[in-house]
Amino acid sequence: MSFKPPATGTTQRDIAQALALSRSTVAFALNPKHQHKLPPGTVRLVREKAEELNYHPRREAQILREGRSHSIGVVFRTPIYHAQHEGASLLAQEALARGYQPTAIDLQWFNRDVDAARRHLLDSSPDGAILNNLRDEEAKAWEQFLRQRNIPLVSIGEVIEGESDSTIIGADRTRAFRELTRHHLDCGSRNVALILPHRMESGVRLLPPRPLLLQRLAGFREAIEAAGGTVEADKEVSRIFQLAPPQKRTNKQAIRGTVLYLCLDDNEAGNVFKVGYDYVMKAHRSGELPESLICSNDDIAGGAITAAIELEIPIPGRLKISGADDASFSAYCGVPITTVRPPTRQMVQMAIDELMARMEQRHAAPAPCQIVMPYELVVRRSTCHPAANRGKKAAPVSA
Repeated sequence: MSFKPPATGTTQRDIAQALALSRSTVAFALNPKHQHKLPPGTVRLVREKAEELNYHPRREAQILREGRSHSIGVVFRTPIYHAQHEGASLLAQEALARGYQPTAIDLQWFNRDVDAARRHLLDSSPDGAILNNLRDEEAKAWEQFLRQRNIPLVSIGEVIEGESDSTIIGADRTRAFRELTRHHLDCGSRNVALILPHRMESGVRLLPPRPLLLQRLAGFREAIEAAGGTVEADKEVSRIFQLAPPQKRTNKQAIRGTVLYLCLDDNEAGNVFKVGYDYVMKAHRSGELPESLICSNDDIAGGAITAAIELEIPIPGRLKISGADDASFSAYCGVPITTVRPPTRQMVQMAIDELMARMEQRHAAPAPCQIVMPYELVVRRSTCHPAANRGKKAAPVSA
């Protein structure tokens, strides 16, 4: 009579019964740390039977036995940019490669019910957690919540100002956008615009900018002002960013930087391409198209390039366009996009390394640690002709 696993799921005791082996032999065979104690044939026999019976180790038993769940909580908000999706995927792959099951906590899934999101995370009994590109205030709240429960954590993305006992891994966006702006100026542009996207919330047209946007603006502003130019914006945006209002140009050779704070419609929040597309269409109709357009990310830049192609605006002859984050599609657009590439894979690997170290020192008091890594400038045809860049190697943005 063939063995049938119980409806509640196969256990190690069931496998032992099916093979007429002891429970301890099965436990050793299924535990990589103890497999060497058994003959290879026995290990193979047990593993084959476990697979045949669809055996899966019970997390509760694993936690009781080892004191660990071998899971990592990953807390994030649904990314709307391609590069963020790619980064989240790399994070999951790296966790799995280290033998940890990632438990995804997407704050969008819980419809702003933070308590439900936290309960879901605790249900998985994570050994540690990674906060991935959360907003500043969200990251602070989650850091406090995890610290109170003695769950080690590492943050990727925004630097949390003030006291923090977690490792924070970010990239130097200020230096990246300073070098990107310099690149546009070196290409001969004197009228340069920077697009900063903004998600509309609760009917409020303009909310205070996030630190990530301020870092981009700081780099842009430093490069423009270092070249002797001025940075300006319309009345409402200049008030928010403390910039000069637009002035009448008397010298066409003077360098001018314009900051555009463009809202994302709630209904179009997942379609960031539309921001760049709509801006180029509108600026072309009004005759206010700049010589260079620096976009906060490659998605916006891709939309701007699509609009320029439809309007038959020469790129980069009439309009130079760049993005940021080097999303996978940016090298394969109708016009390949000049961008700045973050060290995403290295940041993810470092985050996992740091988290594992903190999990080993759970009861210690690790010193706060802030790691800022450089971007790399990647020049493509959206800002220069192919011949102009032939034989040149992209230089790191950070010293």
